[in-house]
Amino acid sequence: MNTSTTTIMMPVLAYDAIGMKIHPLLLMLPATLSASCAFMLPAATPPNAIVFGSGLIRLPQMAKAGLIEKIDRGLYASPNRELNENVQLIEITQKVPNAVICLLSVLRFHELTTQAPFETWIAIDRKARRPEIQYPPTRIVTFSSACLSEGVEIQEINGVNVKMFSIEKTISDCFKYRNKIGIDVAVEALKEAISEDKITLNDLWHYSKLCRIDNIIRPYVEALL
Repeated sequence: MNTSTTTIMMPVLAYDAIGMKIHPLLLMLPATLSASCAFMLPAATPPNAIVFGSGLIRLPQMAKAGLIEKIDRGLYASPNRELNENVQLIEITQKVPNAVICLLSVLRFHELTTQAPFETWIAIDRKARRPEIQYPPTRIVTFSSACLSEGVEIQEINGVNVKMFSIEKTISDCFKYRNKIGIDVAVEALKEAISEDKITLNDLWHYSKLCRIDNIIRPYVEALL
């Protein structure tokens, strides 16, 4: 509908602009932008026309719904927003400010895994109240206060500060929660991090001792060095 409207109207507006002795863009550009907004008006699609014809929805309501979308309680976004993993990290940070991005989501962010988790993994204090999150899809893991405060870094994503664990802390957590994510995922991340020189062994030993898995991870590290 948008393309058809624009195709029909552009030559007409260009001809009118010449007759009015003004630059054609002064008429054509606003018309193009208006056509792009037609998705939220009755003329855009048959479903829109049916909804408007019910008499229960007014034009201002349709326009408001088209300009901003409520995706969860207290969380709004543009319907045309870019949807990717990093955007979900921002949205969950805004929804649960005290959470820390962890495990598979950190590995994915640093490209240390071939896994593509559907959910965003976050860590919260085990004594904290478990948040009710409808969107984005989220996997919640509880950490002790000591483990939750160690190894936290701030990553800037699209101008927003996002808290996530460092690579060394995350790999240690992956071995600790190997029954949740799989030992193969933990070993893959360790291998990639070492081969790409993304970790320091001193920090890895520190966090592995904190997580009490230093005896578990040591053989894998020695085999990869």
